[in-house]
Amino acid sequence: MLALRLWDGNGSARLLEADPERGALLLERLDHRRSLRDLPIRRAVPVIAEMLRRLAIRPPDGLRTTGGIARQLQVSLPKRWEVAGRPFSSSMLDTALGLAADLSTDHEALLVNHDLHYDQVLAGDREPWLVIDPLIVAGALEYQVGQLLWTRFDEIVEAPGLRWCVDALVDAAALDATLARSWAVLRATDYWLWGLAAGFTGDPVRCRGIVKLLDTWEGESPVSTLPSPGREEGLGRRPPGPGRRNFLAHSRL
Repeated sequence: MLALRLWDGNGSARLLEADPERGALLLERLDHRRSLRDLPIRRAVPVIAEMLRRLAIRPPDGLRTTGGIARQLQVSLPKRWEVAGRPFSSSMLDTALGLAADLSTDHEALLVNHDLHYDQVLAGDREPWLVIDPLIVAGALEYQVGQLLWTRFDEIVEAPGLRWCVDALVDAAALDATLARSWAVLRATDYWLWGLAAGFTGDPVRCRGIVKLLDTWEGESPVSTLPSPGREEGLGRRPPGPGRRNFLAHSRL
């Protein structure tokens, strides 16, 4: 509700009335039958990237931060990796921990909708597309790139490819390319472990594919060696919450 009040219909569904005690919201009518998932990926990616940037206003005080999330991951990832049965190499874990350390400081504080994905953007009358059901943190806008990759990963890897998608997100949302890749790898690693703990079979494979494709940056051989992802867990499920460097050069799964 806080995010909807802050945006006041600027890129999001307009909040008409609210009853916080009952947890009830009255929103403007949108077309629930049409979401950005219905658009071809080449059209959907620029739209959602521009929306990500548009919603990135100055955040209020007191929100959880992306830097704080990175610091939490420095602590939680090793234990979760062990509990999951060490599903990837220790060098990949070290890479994720290094990225978490690098990303643990918040530089630019922006409002980030950390559950923005293609099913959460519906067609409207007042504007062509409007965001619903936001969850917000403050910090780096690049934080959200990973989810925009894994929620349509199966289409992206077939065509136009992961590299095109990352570049399109970076260009349309005016992101830092290195931070975008760093956050994508860290969040994919995080969601990989979260998905395994939740009993998912498809999304962990997609996250593995993201990490391997960003490692090679060619988008060819890694996908052909992956098992076919299961589709039972619905791609819209909510996950748990500088200087160029070749951060994956020595990491192999």
